[in-house]
Formats: sequence, C-alpha cells, structure tokens
Amino acid sequence: EIAELRIAPSHGFRDGRAPEGVDPRDALTYEVELVSWGPPLMKLPSKAALEAQRREREEEERRMAEAEPPDDERIAQAAAEKEKANEAVARQDYEAARKLYDTAFVHIFIHPNVWERGLLPKDVMDKYNAIKLPLHNNRALCHLKLGDLDSAMHDCDRAVEIDPDNVKALYRRALVRQRQLQALLAKEAAGEFWDTDAGAPLVEAARADLDRAAATDPGNKAVKRAAADLRRDEARLHRAV
Repeated sequence: EIAELRIAPSHGFRDGRAPEGVDPRDALTYEVELVSWGPPLMKLPSKAALEAQRREREEEERRMAEAEPPDDERIAQAAAEKEKANEAVARQDYEAARKLYDTAFVHIFIHPNVWERGLLPKDVMDKYNAIKLPLHNNRALCHLKLGDLDSAMHDCDRAVEIDPDNVKALYRRALVRQRQLQALLAKEAAGEFWDTDAGAPLVEAARADLDRAAATDPGNKAVKRAAADLRRDEARLHRAV
C-alpha cells in the first residue's frame, strides 16, 4: 500500500529555515509505502487497572516492611558492623573496612519508594540518618584510600545531603576534586591531551566545600592544609592553561 503524506511548511521546516534551493513556503510531500506490519501494540492499562496495581504495590511494601526486623534492631546491627569496619580502618585495611561498611548499609536498607515518599515517621528517619552519616563518611575515606574517586564522591554527596555542614564530608569531597584536578595536571606534565576547561570548575567546587568546612570548624588543621594544597594546584593550573 502506498500513500501520499503532505506536511505544511510551518511543520516541515524548523524556524522557517529550509535547505538550500527549497522555498520555505512550499509544502512537503512524501510518498510512504507500507512494506510490512507486526502484531498490534499492547493495550495500555486503564486508570482502574493502574490504581489496582498501585494498591497492590503498597500492600506488598507494607508486608515487606512488617517482615523486616524492628528499626532499632537493624540500626544496632549496622552499628556493630561499623565498629568492625572502624577497627579495619585503624589497621589500614581499607578494602576489608569498605566491605564491612557495605554490610552495615545492607542492614539498614530501606526501599527508595518508602524512603523518598516519606512513609517512615520523622523520628525513625532521623535514627537511620544518624547511622548513615558516619557510614557514608567512613566509606568515603576507604574509597579515597583505594583510589575509587567516583564512589568516594557518591558517599560524600550522600553525607552532605544528610548534613550540609558536615566537616568530614565537605573536606573529603574537596579531596576528591583535588585528586581529580591533580590527575588532569599529571596529564599536562606527561604531555598528554587533557580538557583544559575541566580544571577551573574542580577548583571552584573544592574551594566552596573547604570554605564551608572552615566556617563550621575554623581551627581544623586538615581543612587548612587542604586549602593550601588547593592554592598550589590552582597556581599550577593557571600556568598550564
């Protein structure tokens, strides 16, 4: 089967611009040939069916929540794993510590639908956040020590979401960006190609985090050292670009 399809100029040319040699006031004519066809598309569910599916999901989530151990027990289990992980950090066994922090997070996993929709009481969410904050901070340290900058950034971001003024999270997120900047500068030193526009945003983001950390804890020596290192890296960046 062959059909002719005509398109008005207002729909056929973007912003009234036509290819060279074509009048933008002309209609477009296409010849369309049907060469094959497949089975019909699946019928969309009705509103009633969608509502029934929503109620079924909520009921399943409720049953799953009731089957979980009590919140306080889950948090206590996570805290116990955190202490084991902290001991591994003290031994500088960062890979073992990372795995233990992962296990701690398993104990306090809440389905995103439940967490993001605020289905838990605020006091319960506060209890979970109180254990999540050090877990994210400590696991970020492990990722930094292991050179996994993307995972370290993820944990720092989650920690800052919980506590926007948390000094450890801000400091370590600044370290991640400094490491990313230093990786760019290392390419410059090696004569390799690198994105010269990528350095400045890293400097600005790291500086913002360190400034915020310093405002919260003005005497923090680690934050001061990181700020000094950042100034040196920024000077290297300016010489490179």
